[in-house]
Amino acid sequence: MKFCRKCGKQLNPDEVCDCAASVASQAPSSIQQQPAQPAYSSPSPPVQQQQPIQPAYSSLSPPVQQQPAIQPTYSNPPPPVQPYTTPSDQTAVVGESYFDGGLFQLIGWKIAGFFVTLLTLGICAPWAICMVYRWETKHTVVQGRRLMFTGSAIGLFGQWIKWILLSIITIGIYSLWIGISLRKWKAKNTVFQDNY
Repeated sequence: MKFCRKCGKQLNPDEVCDCAASVASQAPSSIQQQPAQPAYSSPSPPVQQQQPIQPAYSSLSPPVQQQPAIQPTYSNPPPPVQPYTTPSDQTAVVGESYFDGGLFQLIGWKIAGFFVTLLTLGICAPWAICMVYRWETKHTVVQGRRLMFTGSAIGLFGQWIKWILLSIITIGIYSLWIGISLRKWKAKNTVFQDNY
């Protein structure tokens, strides 16, 4: 039921009062539509956003920083590396190596040494060897420096007798080492001519 707001007359739902007040405006102010409220009296507490789970330990260890590589310090700079030079390069810088003896001279000295050894039944073989080797070293130049033989026939004679006796004792076995021993003796008595 509705009532007129001015005169209090009872009205039908679609009826308009004689005092020309609209039905909509005649509704009592106390009867205003209220928003629907939930059936329960007390609302549930608002849902709080959960915090992210923190690890059990309180603080993380700081990240390990890589230490810069320690550079060696030199009080004096290292000497520069010298390039490797081959023996041929050194020869070209210092001087040439050559042999300036002649073929006929070599043949003559070989024939002379052979006859000296033959006529003395091998006793003067050290003299013949020294004679030929002295001529060879005299005409040999190594890196611009001429060689010189300082050995003597008497010095070789003592070694010669020792080698012959060792060969006899060893039934000729030691004779295989005579050539090596002779070359060692020659090298020991060969020097540069400008240093002698």
